[in-house]
Amino acid sequence: MKNVNVSVIVKKKYSDKQIIDNRTSFDIVLEKVRSLNYPFYIFSESQDNDYLYFDGSVNSLLKQIDFHIKKFNNIIFFNSDMPLYDIELTKKMISAHESNLADFTFAENYPSGFSPYVLNRATFKKLFLISTGNNSIYEYNTLKALIDLDINSYDVEILSPEEDLRFIRETFSTSNKRSFLLTKNFFINDINSNNILEKLKEKPEILRPLPSYITIELSSKCNQSCVFCPYPKIKKDSFIKLDIIKLLSEISSWIEEGYIEFSGIGEPFTYPDFETVLDLIRKNPKIHFIIETNGSLLKPWIEKLKDINNLTIIVLINASNKEDYKRIHGADDFNIVESNIEQMIKNKIDVYLQFVRCRDTETNLDGFIKRWEFMKDKIIIRKYNDFSGFLEDKKIVDLSPLNRFPCWKLQRNIFIDSQGYLRPCYQDINNNFGFDLNILSIQEAWENLNHLYKRHWDNIFDSVCNNCDEWYVFDF
Repeated sequence: MKNVNVSVIVKKKYSDKQIIDNRTSFDIVLEKVRSLNYPFYIFSESQDNDYLYFDGSVNSLLKQIDFHIKKFNNIIFFNSDMPLYDIELTKKMISAHESNLADFTFAENYPSGFSPYVLNRATFKKLFLISTGNNSIYEYNTLKALIDLDINSYDVEILSPEEDLRFIRETFSTSNKRSFLLTKNFFINDINSNNILEKLKEKPEILRPLPSYITIELSSKCNQSCVFCPYPKIKKDSFIKLDIIKLLSEISSWIEEGYIEFSGIGEPFTYPDFETVLDLIRKNPKIHFIIETNGSLLKPWIEKLKDINNLTIIVLINASNKEDYKRIHGADDFNIVESNIEQMIKNKIDVYLQFVRCRDTETNLDGFIKRWEFMKDKIIIRKYNDFSGFLEDKKIVDLSPLNRFPCWKLQRNIFIDSQGYLRPCYQDINNNFGFDLNILSIQEAWENLNHLYKRHWDNIFDSVCNNCDEWYVFDF
């Protein structure tokens, strides 16, 4: 019996913005789906008479598909906000799926947005039953996540590229400004699954349309002297010299969405006008803010933090008892910090606990995990950072990949220090590559770092980068 295949396009909210030649992401995806010559159905989150409506949730979509599509062997799932689908790769996936009688087929180690998912009727029915009552939002990776819950129950077919492309680690969609610009860059440069590395080696800067993660050092002053931190060796106490209101305004109008972290060498809560900072966080709901703190100065702010939905607090606590805490943190604040953490949990503030694993803290790791076991989903075990050789090497294990690839931090992050310089990251402890934001705009300074990123693609690593052990650490 001949296979009966159908294509499903899930029409997402951000797919109607023009990419090139007056064509939107939805137009491009529709054109590619039509080229497969299978019947296709379009399901939309918007109540548009031209398409089949679902309310945005997983169960609603699968229920609508089950109702409207009766006769098929396999479904190929596309999202309308991912115009870079490679049709030749898709055809290979369908062929492998059919010839191997697979339940589920996907392409692994390609960047997200280059390939759809293929599943047979029996698998679809099973996922539909599993999704009953699942009101979470349908995303491009929802089907894969449902399969992963019990992957050994399925016959899964996987297609992989000849060269591992995981290090690119981007999602190519039109769902936000950064992803839209990335996707547009790839589309304009005619990048497909076969020529990704070749094209990127020519123009690696197309991976840097905007930063996704910005760290701002409000203060280089700290009330502790942790054994794993550069502060005791530097001790240049100052508060940020840029106008924080103008700075946040410039950043938010540029990136629109993303992550901003307040941390650096100093303790953020020593900044004298923290009330203004909290007000700026509230006024920028599309940006998620993170405050990394030692937690000792939190008490007067807890009540003001509890109703801020776009904020996460990360507390560094590297001991499970008072004596070791004082030895590691250089301050007798153990009871204060524990109390502040408990108060934040009680007030339902989004809080994570971070432990830096190094020779000075290793004996406390088991006690730390046991003490905060009830927060296991919100515990961060972070590797030691010697800041490109600025500090003594105290790491327990070497986690670096065998083969070096271009730095994720150069690709996605920036660090704005308290002196008003934009640096590529906090590894540049002596400001070798910084740009003065009193002279340049943030965007100009960011673009001036393209040359440094290109050197990574050419396997040329300057002093700071050559000694760095953070190039493979991915933030968001």
